[in-house]
Amino acid sequence: MSAAAAATRTGALSPAGEEILRAVAPVVLGSLLPADPAARRKALDDAMATVDDYLAHLSLPLQSQARSLLALLHFAPVRMVLLRGRHRWRSAPPERIEAFLAASRRSRVLLLRRTYDFLQSM
Repeated sequence: MSAAAAATRTGALSPAGEEILRAVAPVVLGSLLPADPAARRKALDDAMATVDDYLAHLSLPLQSQARSLLALLHFAPVRMVLLRGRHRWRSAPPERIEAFLAASRRSRVLLLRRTYDFLQSM
């Protein structure tokens, strides 16, 4: 993490939440992220600092909902069902994350559609 990004962190984004968002961001952003590994890492570090700041400025009920959702997505049994395997978010193949997002977007289950909306908005 860059020094500037680390200095601006509020702690609103949990390590588990950051793991999830770091896995989802490249799938969602695709070619918008730099191809160079160092520049890509810095872009993701800066994005995580921005999300952390955004979450810190939400109302307390919305912060609680965001944290609860990220904790649920990090919970091993849930993660295994959503990613269709024993992968942690950070090691899940991008194809699995993309399949999860696509299925969530068109799911008949409101919670999954809302999960998709939340992850896309972050």
